[in-house]
Amino acid sequence: EEGLSVAPEDVARAFAGVTRSEIRSEVLRRYGVRLSDSWLDRYRLGRAELERTIRVSDGALSFLGRLRDAGILLALVTNSRERRIARVLAGTGLGAWFGSNVFHLGEGARMKPAPDMYLSALSALHVSPGEALAIEDSAPGVEAAAAAGITCLGYTGNCPFRGELASRLLASGAEETFASFSEISDWFFAVPGIGSDGPKAQGRNR
Repeated sequence: EEGLSVAPEDVARAFAGVTRSEIRSEVLRRYGVRLSDSWLDRYRLGRAELERTIRVSDGALSFLGRLRDAGILLALVTNSRERRIARVLAGTGLGAWFGSNVFHLGEGARMKPAPDMYLSALSALHVSPGEALAIEDSAPGVEAAAAAGITCLGYTGNCPFRGELASRLLASGAEETFASFSEISDWFFAVPGIGSDGPKAQGRNR
């Protein structure tokens, strides 16, 4: 409807980790197309449908359970605004895992790749960067964690261009990349000292 045809995988490549406020300028920069005012209404409808149908990634709940049983603090650090992430957490049931440890865009915090929200999480949880580990699926997220001094793992999940995404995450500062949460879980619990003197906080993105 905007006179622009882009394959879904190319949309994912171009806009992973990009907030709504940046999309218009990014579309203009990349494709030379100025999005109309009606685009925002369609965008909101699409986001609402995505929120309604979003599902938790395979292996994520098992991993969260292992972390909780090991006494690892959990936090969610996201470029989403408060109202949107509240809806997603309620719809997926993930809110119970993170409680009040949800750090989102707003209240003066800059969006990723700025480290603001990760720094807020470290401060609130009384954890040093060296005691934390982040998991991110976008280059801006990895860059934000790295800027906060936090070791970050890259998650490629079901991305249709997994190898390309893995290379991008590694170039942005990820320690390693993984295609599933079961792989991340195995890696994490193979680290000496987990559950005793190992990492105290586990941060996830969205």
